[in-house]
Amino acid sequence: MEFGRRAIAVIVGLIAVADAHASRSIDIDSPLPSANVSCRTQLIARYAGLEPGDQLSLTLMNLDSGFSVGLQGPTIQPGAGQGQWSECLNLCYPQVFPNGAAILTVSVCDEQNQEKYSRSVAITIDTFGPAMNLTISPDQQCFGKLDNVISVDATMSDVSGVALWRLIIDGHRVASGGGSSNTASVHRTIKVADLVDGYHNILLVAYDAAGGSSGDGCSTGANAGIRQVDFVVDRTPPIVTIEKPTTYLQGTGAIRWSVNNDPDLVSLVQCQVVLDGALFATLGPDDVEQAIDTLVLADGVHTFRVEASDQCGNVGSDEVNFVVRNSGLGTPFGGNFTLDFLRPTSQASGYLSFRRPDTDELVNRAIVTVGADGQYEPVPVLPGQYKLSVRFDGWLRQTVNNVDLTGGPLNMDFELVNGDANHDNMVDLLDINEILIHFAETDSEGDLDHSGRVDLYDLAIVFLNAGQAGD
Repeated sequence: MEFGRRAIAVIVGLIAVADAHASRSIDIDSPLPSANVSCRTQLIARYAGLEPGDQLSLTLMNLDSGFSVGLQGPTIQPGAGQGQWSECLNLCYPQVFPNGAAILTVSVCDEQNQEKYSRSVAITIDTFGPAMNLTISPDQQCFGKLDNVISVDATMSDVSGVALWRLIIDGHRVASGGGSSNTASVHRTIKVADLVDGYHNILLVAYDAAGGSSGDGCSTGANAGIRQVDFVVDRTPPIVTIEKPTTYLQGTGAIRWSVNNDPDLVSLVQCQVVLDGALFATLGPDDVEQAIDTLVLADGVHTFRVEASDQCGNVGSDEVNFVVRNSGLGTPFGGNFTLDFLRPTSQASGYLSFRRPDTDELVNRAIVTVGADGQYEPVPVLPGQYKLSVRFDGWLRQTVNNVDLTGGPLNMDFELVNGDANHDNMVDLLDINEILIHFAETDSEGDLDHSGRVDLYDLAIVFLNAGQAGD
């Protein structure tokens, strides 16, 4: 009888233990299976039937690389065998967890750290914004007068799906979309004529469908991606103005021009000189003068044209006609130059400028090179009355009014004063400063005596001629 009672007690005890194990459970409410989670997600695990001393833990493992991280959870206290473990998981700090398929496992271990049971969910880690590409065609940063349409193309892709995207031009949304698809694309065209001259930008913003479960401010929501393209519209061509010479050119003359690049949205690229319809020279954007040797041109009318282009392809131009008369119609002009302090073995180049006395219009500008003896080749000039200016770099300009070249060849001698190191047609303290700046340099503008080096002799020239000014 006694044995029977003990057997019944043992059976009841075993049934009670079996029932206790059967009531043990753990469920993961967040993140949900197959969820795409971003940098932060809320873990919510419900448990029941745990024993005092049981330990909860979490393991997150990337299926591709096997990389895993663990997190220790709460220890079950007496009378707390049922409850909820809530934790904000940061997958971007202190390091970014590898993106891709992963297994999140919540385990229950005893006091000896032996696993009793666990529950797992498969999720996808996605901490990156959508992959994006934004292009414009033509592929250039500047659009000008000759451009008509700008084509805009954008593509987006994301493992979690492209949930929302917006295409924004100059702050105005022109297209938007989104959904559950892993890819998206958009094509738009912009008429250049609809844009004002100035700076513009195209912005593409996209969000994916990833995001942790909400709770306690843990979720970061979707990942975002941004791409931007900047460009400028400038349809205003540069304004070219030729400082028109007289109708006639003889010998070696020079034609000058100016370029006004307003508004200054983009830089000038080049200036091209066209003579009689054929390209004569390609110059830099800062060049404003071209010498013309009329001796290689036939007598008669010739056309000189300057075309300045900017980065947007806009071209501005100006042209002038001139007549070449080299066949016996030029009156030789010659003489001697005395350039003070010029080294005996050196040479210097300067200009002879012949202008109309009444209008100051440039008729001819001849380049002459002289040595210490002051000799130079006579310059042929059309007969007439002129205002003549003589200028050599470093020497003060000298001007003679009412030079009469109507009666045949004319010789004139000039004595020029040295010391104008900064080319302001005066000899003063500024010239001393210019020499000190370039002191000991070679091939410098401060080399007044053309010795090949800026030295004390050049400084002495300024002191000796200080206070003088040119015409």
